[in-house]
Amino acid sequence: MSHINIRRSKCSMHVEMCAQEYTKFNLARPCQIKILGRAETGGKKASALCHRPLLTSIFHHLQPMATMKAVLVKQPGDASQLYIGETDKPVPQDDQILVKVKYFCLNRMDISQRHGRYPPPPGASQILGVEVSGIVEEAGKNVKDFKVGDKVFGLMGGGGYASYAVINHYLAMHIPDTLTFQQAAAIPEVRTSHTILDPFSPLYVGRVWFTAYQVLHFVAGLREGQDVLIHAGASGVGAVAIQLARLAKAWSDVHIISSFLYRYSNRVFATSGSDEKVKLTESLGATAGFNYKTTDWKEKVLELTENKGVDIIIDFVGKDYIDKNLAAVAKDGRIVFLSFLSGSVVEKFDLSILLAKRIRLEGTGLRSRTLAYQRELRDAIHKNVVQAYLEQPNHGGLKITIDREYAWSQIQEAHRYLESNQSTGKIVVRVEDE
Repeated sequence: MSHINIRRSKCSMHVEMCAQEYTKFNLARPCQIKILGRAETGGKKASALCHRPLLTSIFHHLQPMATMKAVLVKQPGDASQLYIGETDKPVPQDDQILVKVKYFCLNRMDISQRHGRYPPPPGASQILGVEVSGIVEEAGKNVKDFKVGDKVFGLMGGGGYASYAVINHYLAMHIPDTLTFQQAAAIPEVRTSHTILDPFSPLYVGRVWFTAYQVLHFVAGLREGQDVLIHAGASGVGAVAIQLARLAKAWSDVHIISSFLYRYSNRVFATSGSDEKVKLTESLGATAGFNYKTTDWKEKVLELTENKGVDIIIDFVGKDYIDKNLAAVAKDGRIVFLSFLSGSVVEKFDLSILLAKRIRLEGTGLRSRTLAYQRELRDAIHKNVVQAYLEQPNHGGLKITIDREYAWSQIQEAHRYLESNQSTGKIVVRVEDE
């Protein structure tokens, strides 16, 4: 008789045995096993002490776990800790699709996770990456809208930096036939200037569109006639936020000051770190862009709004901007924080201005939101952005900025570039075939 530990879970039966048993059955690594009913085990109940015939029957069903290539982290630290290694290939659950990844995007949360400061939500893959494009290789039994071979893009809590990733089908979308994967990231690696590409690129109607739409509409409650200030306007999220705010009846003409038009037309202002980026934000529809290194953007915002201030501020900077933000926001205004690039601790802060101007400060994130919330957001974007604009001729005039494309063998270089704050728009990484 051979001793074997068998434990049953909801989805599978796990078999644990000593090293001698692995050798005896020529198994090089742990395995998955299908659930065995009594019919499959000759009517016998699986137990911790099994006879050899039953043990043989069990191993008849054993399947070695499939593996894949992925970008892994040796230990928390800088970009040098990233490497391409082998790990288990994910298995889609009933509500998920398994996607063979073609491209994935870099996000600043990836840097925080690489340092060990931003763990993925419970149940998500420990592998970096939250947005991918690729081809469906397998679909769970509850998936009706996607089939094997479909071109898709979507979001997940983690696992994007890999050859394969699983996406809940509620957070996935189809890629139109008119767009190829190559068009999604068509910038040569050596090029440093930005390029405006199709906004329905599978990588970019992803996290940036979800985040920008969420912060403007779900969190800040943007309405027609409200003015908006978007910091980091040349970033991926910033560039999309400018365009989405513009869709809410934004005006590009800074000379429109008629009281009638002012009441019913919102203006969009943006800050960025170079004159080139300022031009980019204005080309995307910003009423006015400001180089924060050479311009006092607070004074310019107040001047252009007749000292009223803006109704909504979208901020990635945090500590260094708090005083100017409070001065530039209008009464009953909202300041929404997406990140704290300059730090999150403010040593001296006078709370009285919050009462005097009835200001609302709010922080938000997307990765930690419930599936129900993300599904509602996905449906709103699909209806109000994808169908209303992106599926129309010329995609409704919307644009997206893509800065650079890297091969995933250059993942360390890609992360260093993202950390340098030189990028204009998003950074895409191509997954090379194994």
